[in-house]
Amino acid sequence: MTPPPNIDLFNRFALAVFRKLYLSFPVAIELDVDDLIMSAMPTNISYEKSFNALSVGGEALNFLASEGFLIHQGALSDGSQFLQVRLTMKGLAVLGSMPAALERKESLITKILAISGKGLKDAASEQVQDLASQVFTFALATLLP
Repeated sequence: MTPPPNIDLFNRFALAVFRKLYLSFPVAIELDVDDLIMSAMPTNISYEKSFNALSVGGEALNFLASEGFLIHQGALSDGSQFLQVRLTMKGLAVLGSMPAALERKESLITKILAISGKGLKDAASEQVQDLASQVFTFALATLLP
């Protein structure tokens, strides 16, 4: 099933954020959320939807922070750039983990690097949804007793 456009965009953005933060870890970096959203949006998205998508980046980054995947030291007043962003231990653990349910013994970050290396713009929505779902499902599983 193809995810709704808002979920697809969130999934693409989250994978782009995880990739960038993993590759810079342990150094905290500044994230330009507009650039990340633009790099992750599907190529067939309309101008109107792409313009509206720019408002999603900051909200998505704050959501990932509130769920404990990353930390940041705030954003510029226009919300386009977040300062001192870094993965948390939870973020690192989830990305480096190998859920037992996966047939292939690849870490989640290996899968994220593979799909984002080819460009998230061209990745199939179902593939992006499946990978994002694995990340968040595994994160939830680690919270349960």
